[in-house]
Amino acid sequence: MAKFFKVHFLSLIISLGVLLVAYFLLPSSAVKLVINEENKTAEQITVSGVFPNLNGDEQNIIDYLASIQNTNQLTLFGSSEFNYTPYATYKFFPNKMGRQVLGIGHAHHQHLSILIELLAATEYLDNSKVCIFLSPGWFQGGGTNSSAFVEFAKPELLSKIIANNEIDEAYKHYIGQYIAQNKQNFDPVPKEYSYLSELYLSRPKSWWNNLKYNVDLKLKKIVGYTYYINKVNYTIKPKNELVSQWEGSLSDTALKVQETFLKAITNNKLIVEDEYYTKYLIDENGKERSSTVESIAINANEEYRDFKMVVKYLSEKNINASFIIQPLNPHYFVGLERLNPIMDSITSQLKENKIPYYNMFVDSKENYEPGVLRDVMHLGDYGWMKVNQYIDSLYYGS
Repeated sequence: MAKFFKVHFLSLIISLGVLLVAYFLLPSSAVKLVINEENKTAEQITVSGVFPNLNGDEQNIIDYLASIQNTNQLTLFGSSEFNYTPYATYKFFPNKMGRQVLGIGHAHHQHLSILIELLAATEYLDNSKVCIFLSPGWFQGGGTNSSAFVEFAKPELLSKIIANNEIDEAYKHYIGQYIAQNKQNFDPVPKEYSYLSELYLSRPKSWWNNLKYNVDLKLKKIVGYTYYINKVNYTIKPKNELVSQWEGSLSDTALKVQETFLKAITNNKLIVEDEYYTKYLIDENGKERSSTVESIAINANEEYRDFKMVVKYLSEKNINASFIIQPLNPHYFVGLERLNPIMDSITSQLKENKIPYYNMFVDSKENYEPGVLRDVMHLGDYGWMKVNQYIDSLYYGS
């Protein structure tokens, strides 16, 4: 009898132990999602020009998504080089060549923001024409700052990412990691931020972390949340519009604007605009300024990781994508050769993923084309015309 009791008691203990372990080991989630969908029919209004961000009204997002959807239109992503010169691609192509081009971005609009905008447009990306302007200066900082993230990572865009099951969760975790690490800088915290942050924090990790997370959740040490996300599904009618037709020569125009720029320089040998030189490149003692470039630890560089995520996503989708790699002015920056390793890594990534690019970066004065930049890092009219020649050849076969 004692033996019988011992055997069955031991079996009961083992069974209870298995159930207990299973209870705590089975995956749990503190993050639950309820999607409220709304269907809308919309029409594109703005077909060309530049949006500093998608922070205006709903129409900005509609016009952006229409630009992505329209395979006859080119969408540009960039940063502070986007200005209002008539030679910028989003001005020159529509006004002179009858082509629809929409630019998105201004200062601090970098790879993480671009990734979010592309992910939000996932359902419209097939065969779209996309060109990303990349600045070496982005890799010298600490990646996207929190205020820029708030400006560009709008809840309306994040809701489209959250609600799209076709988007690999790795991308949602990537955005959530940034939010989790910078949450103290967001006030108030939109529910879309909170959802992505919690999604990242509750992701599968090591067995020990998973066990600890599940124990904490089951014992109510972690609060479970249900997020109600509003998603708008747009059926968009793109607007095809030709402004004019132009039969001029891009190369001749480029040479003319270069000549005009160089003739206007009267007070410096850094090959920058006179006013810019006087305002920014002379210190209080009348001494000419310069900037020494430091080497970049590639594997620890946040902007480089963001860049690789953008490239990864572009390579997975059927997108006609390209990059413009801009230069820095070697007459002002000292030690540009220190950037060669990361610039080589960037071009290697693009080559491996068969993404075409135009590399304008140089590390010496001898290889720098005067007039490509109007100052120390922003495209001048001549630089824009060089870009226009490249884009014209790549997307329009001229």
